[in-house]
Amino acid sequence: MNEPDSRYTYEDFSLCLPEEWYDITESLDDPGMPITFARPDGVGALQLSAAIYRSGENPRIETSDLEELVDERARRRGWGEPFDHSTFTEDEILFAATSLHSELSDAYSRLWYVSDGRSVLLVTYTCDWPVRHEEASDVDGIVRSLRFDT
Repeated sequence: MNEPDSRYTYEDFSLCLPEEWYDITESLDDPGMPITFARPDGVGALQLSAAIYRSGENPRIETSDLEELVDERARRRGWGEPFDHSTFTEDEILFAATSLHSELSDAYSRLWYVSDGRSVLLVTYTCDWPVRHEEASDVDGIVRSLRFDT
């Protein structure tokens, strides 16, 4: 069992998971799935995909760049009008987020782009619309705990 707020370290980033949250990526049927976290009795899944800066000219990513990325991703998802936009900076990490509601499948999705100014993480959380608030606090804490190790 995980200790409360266990830090999971990957090659280029790390994050804290609350008790009962696990990396379930290897248990998924598709080997190409992004890193995925969930609770055994949970209602949704949190996924991360990384674009890590390796070399060359520093991209100098700003919050406005992340806002553009999150808006573009939301439009491509085709789930209707995004809502609950937010941007913030915490411990020199930049965040931009929005939410979506698919009326067709009655699903909820929250999208974040997170950056240290060079590398970027795409984070998505998806669950059924009626239970969208059940894991919101945990998910927010997980996303806010992201740190780049590059």
